[in-house]
Amino acid sequence: MVDREASGIPDEEAANDLRRWVAWLDNYVADLPSLVGNEAIDFCEAAGERWHKALAERPPAPNSPAALLLLEVAKNFAQVSMAAALDERITREAAQSSLIAALQGVRNDAQGWLANEVPTAEAIAARVEAVKTKFKQAQEAATNRIAEDEAADDYARAHPYGAILGYQDPTVEADIIFTQVCEFTEDEHNRYAEAYDRLKRLLDQDLFSYVSDMSDSFVVVVGNVLREVQDQKFSLSNMEETHERIRRIRSALIAFTSALHSHQDQTLYQVKHKFGDQSVEHLAVRKLFNDTYSGSFAYRWLIELRHVMLHVNMDAFTVGMAARLHRDATIELGMSRYWMSKSSGVMKKAYKRTELEAMTEDPSVLDMIKDLAPVFGPLQDEIDAVMFPATEVTQDAATVRELVTRFNGRQGLYALQTGPGFTRRFRTPAYSQLDPRVLAFADQYGQIKKDIESRRERGSS
Repeated sequence: MVDREASGIPDEEAANDLRRWVAWLDNYVADLPSLVGNEAIDFCEAAGERWHKALAERPPAPNSPAALLLLEVAKNFAQVSMAAALDERITREAAQSSLIAALQGVRNDAQGWLANEVPTAEAIAARVEAVKTKFKQAQEAATNRIAEDEAADDYARAHPYGAILGYQDPTVEADIIFTQVCEFTEDEHNRYAEAYDRLKRLLDQDLFSYVSDMSDSFVVVVGNVLREVQDQKFSLSNMEETHERIRRIRSALIAFTSALHSHQDQTLYQVKHKFGDQSVEHLAVRKLFNDTYSGSFAYRWLIELRHVMLHVNMDAFTVGMAARLHRDATIELGMSRYWMSKSSGVMKKAYKRTELEAMTEDPSVLDMIKDLAPVFGPLQDEIDAVMFPATEVTQDAATVRELVTRFNGRQGLYALQTGPGFTRRFRTPAYSQLDPRVLAFADQYGQIKKDIESRRERGSS
């Protein structure tokens, strides 16, 4: 039975009031999953609005068992809300589960009061005071936590730079863990970032590799067709099958010669963009291309062959295949002097016409590609020397090597921190991952420099 002395109201009225609020609590708990809010704090706000609305419609008598029940509900609700407000990592589902579990405990206590007896007036007063004390402690803890967070965030804002290491730990359920190895001043960060960016641009603009890849692809296509002829995968008398292979080879050649053309155009654009149109550097690189064009038969005619194939006739590139009994199959790849001479736009210079007229047979495209290799490598070295002066690259490589030492030899993902982080609110900061290619280049630059100088010496001898 309900104790009249505890509530100050008739036994039956107090019992009915308590039963009504227990029923309300059952409905309240059952409705929690349907409340709006994808975030924990939004869910808590929706739950709080429903609690306040019910309390305003029919508040329980002061110091009654029902009032104690609602006070216990408020205490648990406040704890969950405070946790959600202080920790953004708490999900809606976690907050909901925590609140439901706590309220089920409150309901069980209330059911026990109805089945047995409610706490005495003294016990209710004591529990009210205990709840108030917990509220106060929670508020003080929240205030302290907020102050600590603000201090940590202020420090993070004032120290946004550093070396970040990403690593894995089998004992931790995370794909990757980030930690700050050391802090950088803004000047240190800028020095490291600028040196790294210059080296990365040097590697990223390496159009030489693009040309080399396309050359390799062309050779692979030719080799595959040659094996098909040798293995009699198709009959050379079958014109459809034969032309299909010729198209493959022509497409691969266009890709390669277009890479040569792009290498020239994009290199000139980059040097103009970096140093300015008609700058000393721009004119120097343009002269390098002009000299290579004039001095290398292979470079000159591969560039011209692309133009004629795209703008005049694909037959400027000839493909001849033969399969002989008991002998190796052969593929002859030639540049048609006839179709090349039809391009008035690229044949304006007399030396081009006379060069073709002096030939007794069409030149071999495979020989031209082979002859290009010892010319093209030194050309790229000279271009790099203009766009990326050796003194600048040497200094940048040394700076990046110094940056690597700041990670203290730890293994993992290396990155530069670019914003505040590693606080409860900011968590993982913004960062720029360091490309292992660039770090390896900086580490090996001494040998790379020697190799470049050796190639130049061979080229000049």
